[in-house]
Amino acid sequence: MPIHNYSEMIGRMGTRKTRTVAVAAAHDVHTLQAVLRANEEGRLNYMLTGHREEILSIGQELGHEIRRQKRSALSRRSGSSGRGRRISF
Repeated sequence: MPIHNYSEMIGRMGTRKTRTVAVAAAHDVHTLQAVLRANEEGRLNYMLTGHREEILSIGQELGHEIRRQKRSALSRRSGSSGRGRRISF
């Protein structure tokens, strides 16, 4: 289900413990901004997918250092090489 804004995202999360979300098209400035804000507030952890250079550039413009993490066991089993325009952080 798509989430259309920050308030909707927080509302769906409820008051439960910190969650980890997978974010598709994280190179969208508004999407990335909402995810980084929620992370700063301690509401969520994230896994970003999308256009790597755009994500890093937008993150830097927003004052955030986005670091690449090791691929999970699931992505290694799926045969994903991590090459090309899409990358997971």
